[in-house]
Amino acid sequence: MDRLVITIHPTPSDEGLQRVSDAMQQVDALRVFEQAERVLVPPQEYFEWRLERASADSLFTVVAVAEPLDATKDVTPYILRVKSEVSHGIRNFISHGIPPRWMDPEGMAAFRRLLSRNQNGIGRTDIDFDVGPNTHDVVSIDREKAEAGIRAIAALNIMDLADDLKFP
Repeated sequence: MDRLVITIHPTPSDEGLQRVSDAMQQVDALRVFEQAERVLVPPQEYFEWRLERASADSLFTVVAVAEPLDATKDVTPYILRVKSEVSHGIRNFISHGIPPRWMDPEGMAAFRRLLSRNQNGIGRTDIDFDVGPNTHDVVSIDREKAEAGIRAIAALNIMDLADDLKFP
């Protein structure tokens, strides 16, 4: 339950091979999790994502494990909250254009980079939130979802601009 598994699928045109930089940069997903943690978790309960394993046997896969900054703390409830908020936040944002309440411009920029690579270089990104024994919550971002997410970000930027305009 304290793990994330990020799997990167190449585009069909890449014949099973993907650019190393595209695959490695797709771990921007972890920046989104870090953003949520900074907003949702009290500082004394902070944790960090550590690389447990990376593999490129068939698909590029990164397994990250959450570890508390203070080894005496049980941060499991906070890890579960962050994972749940990120899972729901990504889904709602892509489907309905509703930005997560915890995402600031830095987190939005990381999310946009993740989405952009799914339009150019990455076929699909799967984020397995590993919510319990034999229970998985997987968010899959393919080209179509990436386009929807980028449109939602663009709409936010337009709304920000409109708020800055002064009308008599």
